[in-house]
Amino acid sequence: MVRVFLYEFITGGGLWSWGAAPPAGSLLREGAAMLAALAEDFAALPGVEVVITWDVRLGEPPPQVTALVVRSARHERAAFVRAAQDCDATLVIAPEIAGALLERVQMAADAGARLLGPDPGFVTLASDKHQTAKRLHAAGVPVPPGMLLAGDDAFPVDFSYPAVLKPCDGAGSQGVFLLKDASARSPREVATADADMDLASHDALPTKWRLESFCPGVPASVAVVCRSGGHIVLPACRQHLSEDGRFRYLGGSLPLPQELNHRAASLAQSALQVLPPARGYIGFDVVLGSAQDGSQDRVIEVNPRITTSYVGLRRACTSNLAAALLKSAKGESPPLIFNSNGIYYTPNGTISETPHF
Repeated sequence: MVRVFLYEFITGGGLWSWGAAPPAGSLLREGAAMLAALAEDFAALPGVEVVITWDVRLGEPPPQVTALVVRSARHERAAFVRAAQDCDATLVIAPEIAGALLERVQMAADAGARLLGPDPGFVTLASDKHQTAKRLHAAGVPVPPGMLLAGDDAFPVDFSYPAVLKPCDGAGSQGVFLLKDASARSPREVATADADMDLASHDALPTKWRLESFCPGVPASVAVVCRSGGHIVLPACRQHLSEDGRFRYLGGSLPLPQELNHRAASLAQSALQVLPPARGYIGFDVVLGSAQDGSQDRVIEVNPRITTSYVGLRRACTSNLAAALLKSAKGESPPLIFNSNGIYYTPNGTISETPHF
């Protein structure tokens, strides 16, 4: 019997450590969707037991798993460490907000866990959007021009607007704003005036922000399964985002046209070459510009974890995608085949074959 510890921060009791209200909002919807999809896939594998932690405030845990129900921050941490030590493999999903992802990955590593995702070194870099962008830019990987701001810094009047303001440690479009000009006084003023509930649930607003030029084009995500000595690039998914200046994630769809898919994959591969060695499932957010030669394409962010695109990709994959994660962790390169049927998925994991955006 192989025991897999599948940890998702929002559903797994991580919010107890923030002293926050019960889980709610977009982070819960996406977290629950990823947890359900992965739990179903791992549980379907012969001889695999899935272990999770589960926030008691969410009611009954999902079926087909062994759930360690947690009722406090101390209880959650103890259950996390015990599961990481007792299980044969550990997959950590958490937002980068306030260092949540890095803290849990480090906890798992310290407990001697066999991680199915990136190690603390990779997570440390990728969790800081500004430092990641600087590293990519220095290596010639195209990213939006940007700069670092503290919470009370004034917006520069000589910057190229419209621009995007986002926390350096953000996730799930939390605290992301489109700025038409420099009329606002500071990132703190912008966030305080219109902070969404999920971000505001934490005790403090971000202290470091990235201001970057807005890049028009097709927003897409590219997932890559990494292993020692190689990686597998999965089909790119189109991201459907709100048009209210907040870039709220409405879901995704695939496949992209072949040329766009090729350009998205090339961006992800270029980024991987200059980032620290990685393992497991890595997500890249990109924008594909109008120039057919790809000269306006940009890498927007690197997500050192499973992303919501998994719920769509698993449906397009003709084999069990979770099995590929386990095999990749052993250094194997499992063959993955994806069908060409149109798939649309929402942040809560609903799948359809027709657009719903």
